[in-house]
Amino acid sequence: MLLQFDFAVSRLRYLKAAMTEIPSFRPEGLLPADIQSLITSAGPVRADYVSRKTSLDGARALRRSACASLHAACIDFNQQARNAFRKNPTVMECLERLPTNDKSFQQTLDRADMALVQWAALPLVGTPPAVFSVAQGVAVLTLAGMTALHAAAETADGDMPAAEQDFLLQQARLHGKQAEMHDQMMSALRQGRSQFPKGSAEREVIEAIQTKGRKTRGAGAEGGAEPPVVP
Repeated sequence: MLLQFDFAVSRLRYLKAAMTEIPSFRPEGLLPADIQSLITSAGPVRADYVSRKTSLDGARALRRSACASLHAACIDFNQQARNAFRKNPTVMECLERLPTNDKSFQQTLDRADMALVQWAALPLVGTPPAVFSVAQGVAVLTLAGMTALHAAAETADGDMPAAEQDFLLQQARLHGKQAEMHDQMMSALRQGRSQFPKGSAEREVIEAIQTKGRKTRGAGAEGGAEPPVVP
């Protein structure tokens, strides 16, 4: 997306240079300074788009990470609780009823919900009797810790809509600015081709705008001389 946007900006720079070289080339009565204003206005729109996209990517990463941590905690709880209470048929039956095949974010939340309820109902273990906890390397996961992981996942999930809407709004603004630049570029080219005959120096300068623009977009782009008009 930014490749096409930057291509549109680059073409405007060539248009401004052509207008500077050809004093009689004033598409729609505009001056080179007017084209520069349009170029300048593209900068903040692009920067805001990058900022919103970065924020959205961060929110998505946080949500994935929170879900992964909660999922791992559920697995550890299930395995270690079954081992600790293997001689307690009543507890084992309850543990066996807990879901284990969570494939989505919501399924992991649901699995953790049920695990937390079961965890709170577990009898004491060990000598002396103590509240059941889960060993994770050198750390210990308690019921409160699992509850905190669940809350963190819910918070990360709740932050997603705002981040997505902020991004979509700025993406729409980026589309709008790209369409504005493309429209101005195509209008100028149409006038230049109509105003100056083939073979004239002015026409060659104007036609060179496309050539240079095509080269700018060519690296890594999908191909084609003209950028699409963004709806």
